[in-house]
Amino acid sequence: QHTKQKVMEILGEGGIPCGAVMNAIDIHNDPHLKERGMIGTMNHPVRGSFDMPGFPVQLQDSPVEIEPAPLLGQHTKEVLEDILGLTNEDLAELENEAII
Repeated sequence: QHTKQKVMEILGEGGIPCGAVMNAIDIHNDPHLKERGMIGTMNHPVRGSFDMPGFPVQLQDSPVEIEPAPLLGQHTKEVLEDILGLTNEDLAELENEAII
């Protein structure tokens, strides 16, 4: 007959320590968690914007931004150039041969 939030409020007013058990929907919609940055908005290049859990540890001097994982092949050229030392000519040849 009462929501879990209401029961928590009633018990708390009676001096009984308690906390509501939250499911995924409760967590996603909790205004306190959103305000604290525990639920953030991801801007994905394919899916668009959507909410998702943020980084669980909040450090004042080391903020963590929510970023999407790279798309398939997004950093292929950078890896081949920076790590393997391939040249633009090497990359062009690999592209012409449909290797990358």
